[in-house]
Amino acid sequence: METKRFTIALFFASILAFSGCGGGGGGSTTSSTGTTGGIGGTGVSSGTITGFGSVFVNGVEFETADSSFAIDDDSNTSEDNLSIGMVVKVEGSVNDDGVSGTSTLLTYDASLKGPISSVLTTNADLTEVSFTLLNTPVIISSADTSFSNTTLNGLLQGDMVEASGFYDSNGILRATYLEKKNTAFVANSTLVEAKGTVASYNGSNQFALSNGSSSVQVNISGSTELTDLPNNRVANGLYVKVKGTMTAFNAVAIAATGVQNEGYDSDQEDVSIQGLVTNYVSISSFKVAGVSVNGANAELEPSNLTIVEGSSVEAEGNIVNGVLIASKVQARDGSIEAQANVSAVDAANGTFTLSIGDGTLTFYTDTQTRFEDNVSDTAGFGVSDITNGDYLDVEAFEDASGHLIASRVQRESQDDDRLKGPVDTAVEGTNTLTILGISFSTAGSDFQNTDDSGSTSAGFYAAVQVGDLVRVTDNNPANGVADEVEFELEDEAENDNESDD
Repeated sequence: METKRFTIALFFASILAFSGCGGGGGGSTTSSTGTTGGIGGTGVSSGTITGFGSVFVNGVEFETADSSFAIDDDSNTSEDNLSIGMVVKVEGSVNDDGVSGTSTLLTYDASLKGPISSVLTTNADLTEVSFTLLNTPVIISSADTSFSNTTLNGLLQGDMVEASGFYDSNGILRATYLEKKNTAFVANSTLVEAKGTVASYNGSNQFALSNGSSSVQVNISGSTELTDLPNNRVANGLYVKVKGTMTAFNAVAIAATGVQNEGYDSDQEDVSIQGLVTNYVSISSFKVAGVSVNGANAELEPSNLTIVEGSSVEAEGNIVNGVLIASKVQARDGSIEAQANVSAVDAANGTFTLSIGDGTLTFYTDTQTRFEDNVSDTAGFGVSDITNGDYLDVEAFEDASGHLIASRVQRESQDDDRLKGPVDTAVEGTNTLTILGISFSTAGSDFQNTDDSGSTSAGFYAAVQVGDLVRVTDNNPANGVADEVEFELEDEAENDNESDD
């Protein structure tokens, strides 16, 4: 089969929900919607590792039998040291089918590596933990982070960790991968690492390494190795990796031992970048993983995709004068979530069905679906390993045809039934709430606002509108009656697609 040469550079997030050390699951290679993963023959593509059985990146299964690896600057390593959620760089080729290829070199470096400098805090739902790392806010979650050598609640202030992920518009690193190191931090000795954009450089020895509204100060007055920098000099606007030491675990500056260029060329063909949308002005002006994008003439996938601040997308096109002129923008996650038991599986067509409330929901999978088995840690876990009765935690989006496309699938231990999605109908007189065609009785429910403050049945029904994002919890054993009804923040309501005037 003819192949095309390419290089894939994978930068953070989102991704996705994983737990456990090392490898994870590979997804189905087909979808009943006709959608296939991966972008065959591109020059540069960005995303996260979503599965193994070879290595799945951006919907492409890369054969790695003859590949070299460089993980944390160690070239004497192998695929065994990779994990789902890692942001990696793959060099190789993609076949004409767009879903298979061959890796010749796979490289991984963390977004941040260093000691946790703050006290850790947990959100009200106990699903997210936040802390500060190298003067940068980091969020890890049960839904979106793959863990190695730790758990969501297994970290302490001062622990050495490395995190990989994508920055949101608030400068927060949303980690898709986090590893706790076994070594302790030693001031002025332990190497730390950070990636970001050079800012506030005045030609002397100081600059800020910026990721949106967060930054860490860098000093290059010592013996600093400069690698692949234009004219062998630091300059504002360059995207770089900095390595160095700090004077204390809670210091806000790095004494650099090395600065390496990590950015794209100002003009580069066939680029595909996965990340979170930031700096959204219009469809013609936004950023993905820090790269400026013009999507005015892009094909949207699904066709009803709304690009807003915080969306996880993949943008494909050519970089011209530093701007990615997108020919396609694809959704990479969704606001729909379901946690319930499986009632049917069609592995041949890549679908499974959950029973929830008074009905069922069928989800479609493809090569970009991220799988993880947190019950028996099945290697290469995918749709063919799902069985009736399994309890799954699913994240999805709805395409223009009304199909629910799963971006993330986790097999978990039995828990409460939950459904988050847009409201179809809400009838106070009968205490009935319908989401995605699934109806729940809300008689006796505990109602919550978006800020987790309490509400009443009358207050909820007076406020709720069709299309509002609402989460329903039906405590185990489920009986079709909502024990909790909660308004959820709807990012897509904050911005609409805009067209150029």
